[in-house]
Amino acid sequence: MSDNPFTTAPMLDLNDLFLFAQVVKCGGFNATSRQTNIPKATISRRIAKLEQQLGVKLLHRTTHSIKLTNAGALYYPHCVDFLEQALATQKAMQQSQYEPCGTIRFSCPVEILELWINPLLVQFMQQYPKIHFDVWGINRYVDIIEENCDFAIRARSYPLPDQSMIMRKFCSAKLMLVSSPKLISKPLSDISLLQDYPSCSNSNGAKTFNYQWKLKHHTLGWQTVNYQPKLTSKNIDLLKQAVLAGLGIAMLPQIVIQEELKKGLLINVLSDEWDTEDDVLHAIYPDKQTILPAVKLFLDYLSEHFQYDL
Repeated sequence: MSDNPFTTAPMLDLNDLFLFAQVVKCGGFNATSRQTNIPKATISRRIAKLEQQLGVKLLHRTTHSIKLTNAGALYYPHCVDFLEQALATQKAMQQSQYEPCGTIRFSCPVEILELWINPLLVQFMQQYPKIHFDVWGINRYVDIIEENCDFAIRARSYPLPDQSMIMRKFCSAKLMLVSSPKLISKPLSDISLLQDYPSCSNSNGAKTFNYQWKLKHHTLGWQTVNYQPKLTSKNIDLLKQAVLAGLGIAMLPQIVIQEELKKGLLINVLSDEWDTEDDVLHAIYPDKQTILPAVKLFLDYLSEHFQYDL
């Protein structure tokens, strides 16, 4: 046999590495057999197999003792390090089943993050201190595969279908078409009149886009109204301030304008026979078979706290 321990060898069995380390540690095959309750003949056969796979002789055997060869002396500390790393990895994986850990990376529109996600995220991190986060507050479409995110939180009236992704709905957010009473003094029954007023809108990022409001009449069903906004933005607060200033009509989440509605600073521009469509707050992520335990735990946490519509 060659004394070179680094010749190419087949995949090694960790059990063989363990037995080799035990033989060296215990000082012989008999002592190792007593320590491990493995027959001496089995230990000898496994060590011989390891030597054959490595292409080197690791031990000089005599009737009463063993001695490391030069190759064995070089190989032994690496073997011990490898076994310790394997044991540490196994221990970490076992612990992770009981104490969630790891880093979660996700994207979310800034306003949704500030309004709803941030408080829940802080509470979750206090509860699970070994889970870390890399949060992207970003108002653009994020390709979670290309940009290496675990999931993305989105809100839209109709979540975009993507057969390669799983969609998990959290809740619906009620939208209202509102204006300042300085612009429209009372609700409108004829929705075609909406086109006579300036408007503001959530931006979709496109230079050209066919802006429409989808409105549902109690008897006539769904109707659409085309409009051309004078202001588009991903910032909900900016849109709200513009509407409060009388600059236009806008479709806004009811939860962010409740106080203004109570004080009469904003009004619902639609009469009672009309309803708006709701936004669906949801997360998308790749096939659930690949989702990490910590990610699933956080999504479950969000679902639990969003069990009621906004």
